[in-house]
Amino acid sequence: MDSTASPVSSHSYIQSTFDEMLRAATSKLRRSARDTQVQRRAVAMTISCMKFQLLTVPLNHAAKVKLSSPAAAAAGEAISEIGSGGVQDSRDGVFALYNYARLCTLLMNFDKCVKTGKYPALPSMEDVNFSLLTDEAEWQLILHGVACYSDSLLEVLPRDELKTSLASCSGLHLPVSLNKVFVFLTTFCRDLSVYYSRVHVLEEPSQHRFPVMFARLYLLIACKQVLGNALDLLGIEKFEWM
Repeated sequence: MDSTASPVSSHSYIQSTFDEMLRAATSKLRRSARDTQVQRRAVAMTISCMKFQLLTVPLNHAAKVKLSSPAAAAAGEAISEIGSGGVQDSRDGVFALYNYARLCTLLMNFDKCVKTGKYPALPSMEDVNFSLLTDEAEWQLILHGVACYSDSLLEVLPRDELKTSLASCSGLHLPVSLNKVFVFLTTFCRDLSVYYSRVHVLEEPSQHRFPVMFARLYLLIACKQVLGNALDLLGIEKFEWM
């Protein structure tokens, strides 16, 4: 819809988002839309999608939901917009869930290969040579993802401002910047997806390739931990496969 169109009700927004997620879940799971598992998956995806749409916007900004056209509205292609500025991708929430599930699948496949004897067991972290991670994308994930996750959480509620608010007699007014967690997750998932799509982690068995594979597996285990912790923090249900 354009700016002259009638406002969309919250119910229509929720329903259109759910309908889109239900179609996606039905197609992926290849089950009836009435199936309990499909319904649960669609609800979780809807909640994730809406949280990313609405809470990526700073709390002191108005969050607007825009449907680009009647056809898009029918398809549930909603996007959130920060005033007249940048537009948030309506599927960032689902993308985060997909990346988490993809990491779970890769690690489960590795465990299966260990059980069948295709790969040796993952050695302890002390025995892994992380200097073998020479790809720029790997260090992008480490330095701008895994290593700075805790910093992004500190930015949600700056310590100095918390002390000032607690010391004030006028009441507690905390400048919470929850959107920074969503922004962090969105960027992190995009970097992770690019790396995952380009680098084949589970290669054919070879003694000279195992050291690199082990280093990459530990990197992705750390990425999974960060992603899972962030989703838990935001109250978003995650799945081990999608």
